[in-house]
Amino acid sequence: MVDLLATGLFRGVTTNPAILDKAGLGSIDIPDVIRWATAAGAERVFVQAWGTSADDMVELGRQFRQISGNVVVKVPYSLEGVVAAKRLSEDGEVLVTAVHSDAQVLPIVLANATYLAPFVGRMDQAGRDGVDAALGMQRALHGLATETRLLAGSLRRPAQLLQLAQAGVSHFTMAPAVWRLFFEDDVTQAAVANFQRLATGTPA
Repeated sequence: MVDLLATGLFRGVTTNPAILDKAGLGSIDIPDVIRWATAAGAERVFVQAWGTSADDMVELGRQFRQISGNVVVKVPYSLEGVVAAKRLSEDGEVLVTAVHSDAQVLPIVLANATYLAPFVGRMDQAGRDGVDAALGMQRALHGLATETRLLAGSLRRPAQLLQLAQAGVSHFTMAPAVWRLFFEDDVTQAAVANFQRLATGTPA
């Protein structure tokens, strides 16, 4: 992750309980993750709050913001999560995550959330068309003339990002493995290798 931030091509780091668990980390490690990502150059660090009530999520979100001013608080889509988003949006950026239907856009917009994040790949796994669903959300945001932006997550292929970008989506999050797929093209790689060979006088 540090090497990707060092390229200057990425603006931030996204986390959630599943990502932390996969990395062998837990909730207790969140302060260190925030500090590490900030030191590595992340302009924004997305950190997910949890709890059974809006009060729980708001309290955690505010604690995260005290660690660094570049924290974007994530809350899961639910009635309590949307209420928490509304309160947290009064003094910072908020992302509502685990969005899987365009019908969920309106409550998120009413909460003045900065971002909403559909899980494109997860919807595909569930038998839905993830890109189509995200496009419906983008159309709803456009129709509502809101400042809430779609941040597409759980992307599995570069083609998914391209389809969304063509519809005006400009914020994405992806795993490092997906980023590397953008550079896997046999024709391009052959052309680059040929340029290098000719420039250095290396025999074919």
